[in-house]
Amino acid sequence: MDDFFDAEPPTSGYVKLSHMNNKSSVLCPESQDITSQYLALQQIDAHQRMIARAKGCVDTSPPRSLQSYISVADRKRKKLWENSYKSSFQGKEQSDMNQASCSRKPIN
Repeated sequence: MDDFFDAEPPTSGYVKLSHMNNKSSVLCPESQDITSQYLALQQIDAHQRMIARAKGCVDTSPPRSLQSYISVADRKRKKLWENSYKSSFQGKEQSDMNQASCSRKPIN
């Protein structure tokens, strides 16, 4: 049986070198020059290697248009304001508690 229909890919690339000849072929239909067919073979092999090494990439970042929405900007501003208010209030509460604990006299 012809080795053209082998199930396994060849070890030296995806296209067998036995398919090259002096006449036009699948690798280079217009050319009869075997060196241009080798060049086409190298390009096909490089392309196949790039495809084999490609990895999927999922973009999970929010869209840029989301940043320009007024409601989103207001929500961020409100959250920032609440955080700053809470931190200043907690700081005041802590200082009040420290003063209260220092002003108490121990019970004898």
